[in-house]
Amino acid sequence: MKTLLFFYTIQKEDDNQIRFVFLLLEYLIMAGLMKSVNSYLCPKCRLSHMFVEPFDFKKPLEMEDHCPFCEQKFEPEPGFYFGAMFVSYGFACLTFLPLALLLVFYFGWSVNGMMLFLMTLYGILFFKILRISRSIWIHFIVKYDADLSKKLSTNS
Repeated sequence: MKTLLFFYTIQKEDDNQIRFVFLLLEYLIMAGLMKSVNSYLCPKCRLSHMFVEPFDFKKPLEMEDHCPFCEQKFEPEPGFYFGAMFVSYGFACLTFLPLALLLVFYFGWSVNGMMLFLMTLYGILFFKILRISRSIWIHFIVKYDADLSKKLSTNS
């Protein structure tokens, strides 16, 4: 859809070419944000990882205390990730509810079969969903500082 918008604005007058540049920049910024969220990078500088690597099933949500580059705290206050619970709930509902409806009404699965399948799938994706929701939540609160990131990456 955005690609069609880009081509439409190119064919307009010069004033609309400026709008094309802004749409392109918006698209690139969103791509960088999604990469940062999915890679669990620091929201402020995007240079270090938020979670302790490698993944450990005994401590799935163990996070670093702060970013070693920009000193951003990954848990700014106690209970900060309470909001991530709502992100996780919304993500699960938007993902699994349409899948449940599709399995039951389109493919004719029984309700028990669908529930068993979705619970198994959710069990497999549980830690990924928890980590993604925490990453989304902190990226929602802490804004990216491009100047700081450039300065820190050149100093490293």
